[in-house]
Amino acid sequence: MQISMWQQKNRNMENDHADRRGFMTPKNLHSPEPFLFCRRIVSGGQTGTDRAALDFAIEHDYPHGGWVPHGRKAEDGVIPLKYQLTELAEGGYRQRTRRNVEDSDGTLIINLGGELKDGTLATQVFANKMNKPHLVVPLDSGITMEAVGSIIDWLRQHSIKALNIAGPRESKRPGIYRLTRELLEAVDVAIHFMSGGRRHLESTALDVMCQDTEHTAL
Repeated sequence: MQISMWQQKNRNMENDHADRRGFMTPKNLHSPEPFLFCRRIVSGGQTGTDRAALDFAIEHDYPHGGWVPHGRKAEDGVIPLKYQLTELAEGGYRQRTRRNVEDSDGTLIINLGGELKDGTLATQVFANKMNKPHLVVPLDSGITMEAVGSIIDWLRQHSIKALNIAGPRESKRPGIYRLTRELLEAVDVAIHFMSGGRRHLESTALDVMCQDTEHTAL
């Protein structure tokens, strides 16, 4: 589903739903400076969550970057050069994960399918050891208003500028790419609406987006 579809469905709808859900207040509704997602998106280039974050960044003109293993290795081969990522002189996935946590202001861990495992768990371990802010968002129930709200609150609380986005690779959690993209789109819609950023996006579009993804969650 594309944003243009949400626009067409909701352009003439009432926009009081976000207020009742806690996504806007009279104070920030007409803020002259939009509250942005972050200044830079960082990710490790793997399939699934990483790649979804990078594709979102490119589509929405967010600066992006991050460390990748030596050889630009990912499970589907060499990470394409369109992703502006820095190759480690030596080291693999674990070293890449540590550097991305270290070089970011906070890490958003997106998960699907229960407990954190493998590289996703390592991301959380590194964040804890470095005393870096991190937030785990499970998507087993799809994209919910609660998940979107928790991310926005966390971003604001920690003043995240460089945001590391991490999670499972696609082969281990099929569907995580799609859900990650939809989650980031939902957060982007909510933030721009809250800040008064004019994209002609009504709050009802966010409701529709979340309802649709809840119905199709794996």
